Amino acid sequence: MPKKLGRQAGVFWHSDGASLDVPPQATALYIRQAPKAGGQTSFIDMVQAYQALPEHLKSYLDGKTGCFTKNVSYVGMQNVGKAEAIHPLVWQHRHINRCALYTNNKFLSHICDVEKTESERVLAKLAESSLKDESTFTHTWQDNDLIIWDNDQVIHKATPTPGGEIKEGLRIILESQAA
Repeated sequence: MPKKLGRQAGVFWHSDGASLDVPPQATALYIRQAPKAGGQTSFIDMVQAYQALPEHLKSYLDGKTGCFTKNVSYVGMQNVGKAEAIHPLVWQHRHINRCALYTNNKFLSHICDVEKTESERVLAKLAESSLKDESTFTHTWQDNDLIIWDNDQVIHKATPTPGGEIKEGLRIILESQAA
């Protein structure tokens, strides 16, 4: 059953399910009714973001993990409280055997086993180097569009829709199997 998506839903850079022990492999989003303005979805390739990092930063990140947290309370879903998972900050893609930066500015609370100020500094540097307009693909939705994206490779965010605009659709999360 299609549902109206909130005007502010997903307006920050993220990868779906980052706070789960095994994040989903992919997400499919079908928009049955697109807004006349706003509501676009933007994507950044995190394999490319990792490849663009300076070598000293790649070396620093080697073996580092991050704590991904989320307060879970979606409309229509049971409130399950707080989800938390630890993941490598450099993520080995499950199928193409390439490294991707696995960070986002919403659910990644800190780098594990690193002082808070250093963690904040490094995460700010990673955001600065990866969240660039020139690295972004933005899709403007039309009625009945379907996009499927790889959560191992990209992060995404939505643009808010103005008041009164409707964005209605279905989201399907493709679960992954634990290694």
